[in-house]
Amino acid sequence: MAEPVKDRVIMKLRDSNEYYGPFGKQFLSFSDIITLLKDPREFRKPKTPTTPMIMGSYLHSKILEPHMAAKYVVVDATTRNTKFYKESVAATKEPMLLLKKEQEHLDYLCDCITQNMALCDIIYHKDNFFEEPGITLIGDTTWKGRADIVNKERIVDIKTTASLDDFKRSCYKYNYDSQAFLYQKMFGVPMHFLVVEKNTGRTAFTEDGCSEVFLRSGEEKVYKALEIYNKFFSDNPTEDLEQFYINLQL
Repeated sequence: MAEPVKDRVIMKLRDSNEYYGPFGKQFLSFSDIITLLKDPREFRKPKTPTTPMIMGSYLHSKILEPHMAAKYVVVDATTRNTKFYKESVAATKEPMLLLKKEQEHLDYLCDCITQNMALCDIIYHKDNFFEEPGITLIGDTTWKGRADIVNKERIVDIKTTASLDDFKRSCYKYNYDSQAFLYQKMFGVPMHFLVVEKNTGRTAFTEDGCSEVFLRSGEEKVYKALEIYNKFFSDNPTEDLEQFYINLQL
């Protein structure tokens, strides 16, 4: 893709409506990889927001775009089974709302990150760009991504985890290795993860970035997902989606 065209595409993708709308959907993304590898029959089917999704979205907004945190409807209900919560959902027509106790805990996690001076300096460095889109060509297919934080030296992605001790294993499970591979190709700088443990607020930062082993694993997944995409969803698909099955290796 010629640089002027690439610049125009990135400029357009800075608009969230364009990034997540029909224009952005012409490109593959990191989030497509999980579906393509696990069950391509679910590729780009509408999904109802989950509790972890809305909580993760709130945490990112609170840290990176505090003015956006006010858009979240917060309900002072004990659970999502209460009448008050269900009435609030019906009134707002939102599929998922944030509970007040969840908001309070997320605010605590945000404080655990931003009150750490070293992590605060990483997040709010004067040269940083937040929610910056990028694109890269792999094979004949263009991929898009949106970095939480990026500057001329590194990309930083904020993650939550159930266990810092198990985070490395979770990275492979949730395909963060493929995200790292894609984003490093898009932005041309090393990928780092800033992680907060959900229950305790313990924090971690991958100071040395991502290993070659980690990136190679991500690269393999990207090309495998692309292979599946080309088989079933390209302009000239070679196989019937209904005939898809997973080749288990024991």
